Amino acid sequence: MRGKISGMLECGKCGYQGTRDEFRYMGQAKEVGATTFRKCPKCEAVFICNEIEVDDDYRGATPWGLSSFRGKVFKGKKKEVL
Repeated sequence: MRGKISGMLECGKCGYQGTRDEFRYMGQAKEVGATTFRKCPKCEAVFICNEIEVDDDYRGATPWGLSSFRGKVFKGKKKEVL
């Protein structure tokens, strides 16, 4: 892999560019971590890809619980405990 171009992968052998989904996942390159083997759909060359570098959707740590339900109080009927 030569690098990423706005979330795209590029084959180092034939130069084919495509999304991560187009390149077949072959398995992890190491026991631990985000380094994986991917296969080019055009020339079937196998290369190592760092999945964290490709993940452009991650925007950092964001607080959870900021939905439309935040701050609302839900009152239900009290049930008799047996």
